[in-house]
Amino acid sequence: VQDDAGDGQAASETALYHTTENVLRKLKAAGLWISIWFVEDELTGEMYRRWGADAFVTSCKARTLPGYRAAHPDESYGWLHYGPGWPGEKEAAKWAASAAKPLPMRGICAHQGGVDDPYPGNSLASISNAVACGVQMIELDVAECRTGEFVLTHDGKVDNEVKGGFKGRVGTYALAELQKMERCGRIGGVGYASFDDALNLIPREGMWINIDVRGSGRRYLTKLIDFLRERGRLHQAFLTTSHEQLALAREIEPKVLLNNIGRTGPRDRDWTDDECQRFVDDTIKSKCQFLQLSRPWTRKYSDTCHAAGIRVIHF
Repeated sequence: VQDDAGDGQAASETALYHTTENVLRKLKAAGLWISIWFVEDELTGEMYRRWGADAFVTSCKARTLPGYRAAHPDESYGWLHYGPGWPGEKEAAKWAASAAKPLPMRGICAHQGGVDDPYPGNSLASISNAVACGVQMIELDVAECRTGEFVLTHDGKVDNEVKGGFKGRVGTYALAELQKMERCGRIGGVGYASFDDALNLIPREGMWINIDVRGSGRRYLTKLIDFLRERGRLHQAFLTTSHEQLALAREIEPKVLLNNIGRTGPRDRDWTDDECQRFVDDTIKSKCQFLQLSRPWTRKYSDTCHAAGIRVIHF
C-alpha cells in the first residue's frame, strides 16, 4: 500500500484509505474480527472514526487515542486495544473490570502474560493484549525486587531480559530501576512490570491467574498470599510451585488454590505409566486444584484428575 506503484514513493492518503477499506469490508463480510494497527496519528484517528465500531483499533502512540475520543464524544466505538504505554493500560483495566464471567473449565492460557513478538513476556503490553484477546488464563512469573515489591520476571536475571548491558539478579534492583530498563523486543520503551500493575489489567471474573512462584520459603509465600488476599484475588489466582512448597502454602492459607508442577519424570523424554500415575497421586494427595504437565500423557490420567476435581494444564 505504501509503495503501490513500485516507484519507491508512498501512496497517497486517498489510495491508502481506499485499499484499507476494501480489505476491511472483505474481512467483515467473512465474519472475522479485525485488528487495525496504525502508527501515524492522523491515520489512527481517521480509521478509528470510520471503523471503531467494527474493529480493534491499535496504536503505537497510545497517548493520542484518549484525546481523540475526548474530542469526539458523540461517536460510538468498539473495542479499543492499545499498544504498550500509559494510558493504554488504564483503558484495558476499564475493559477488564466490565468483563463479569464465571471462571472457565477449559480454554487457552497466555504463557508469560501472552508473550508474542513484538511484546516482551510478562509485560503490561503483553498482558493487555492477552486480555483483549479473551484468553481464559494468564500465567505470570512473580518474584521480589530489592525494594520489596513483586515484579514479573521469567529468568530472574536482567542479563537475559533487558537491553543496555545490565547484569545481575532482578532481586538486586529497586522497582524504579527495573521499570526504567528496556525489555528485549521490537517494541521499545517497555520496562519491567510490577505485579500490582499487572493485576489492574486482569478481570476479576472469567479469567484464571496462574502464578509461577519465583521465590521460596515461608516469608515469601506468606507475603504473596497476603498480597492476593488484600486485592481480592484468592478466588481466581493459584500458585504454581514445586511439590515441596505446596504443603507450606496450604499451611499458611488453607483456602489458597494450588497447581502441582513437581515433576515425577524428566523433561527430555515421555514419562512412563508409573511416573504419570505418581504425578496424579501426588497432586490428589496435596489437595491441589490444578496439575501442570510438561510432557504428553494418555487421556486416562486426565480423566482421573477430572474425577478428583483437578483441572489439567498442558504446557
